[in-house]
Amino acid sequence: MNVKVNALMGKINTAIKASASCILISLPIELTADTISVRSPIDCGDWKQSRSAQTSSAHEAYVIGTVNGMAIGRLIDLWNYREVRVSTTQVFYWLDNYCTTNPLKSVITGLDEFANERTQGAWRARVKN
Repeated sequence: MNVKVNALMGKINTAIKASASCILISLPIELTADTISVRSPIDCGDWKQSRSAQTSSAHEAYVIGTVNGMAIGRLIDLWNYREVRVSTTQVFYWLDNYCTTNPLKSVITGLDEFANERTQGAWRARVKN
């Protein structure tokens, strides 16, 4: 019985590693010598169109996840910066306005601008080495 369990666990482990490899390979990230470029699957045109059509739940989830990741990556609480809370609705509204003004930009660029504005410049000042 123990041999069967070990064999099964080995197959599961291999399947998990293969799945993880496929996911990592498919991530839209380009590495260069000095910077990391991130390809946003959403541009401001996509954002505005989905918000207007009220079909933006997937884009909204992407924005929430991105803001969470940005906060974790820089160790800056973007949702509660200096104990001033911001709601997801407020972030979406901010991004609506940004995308209206900058229709050719990506949502990730907008979120970088949001983070820098929200933290009064501390976002860009805190560059990791």
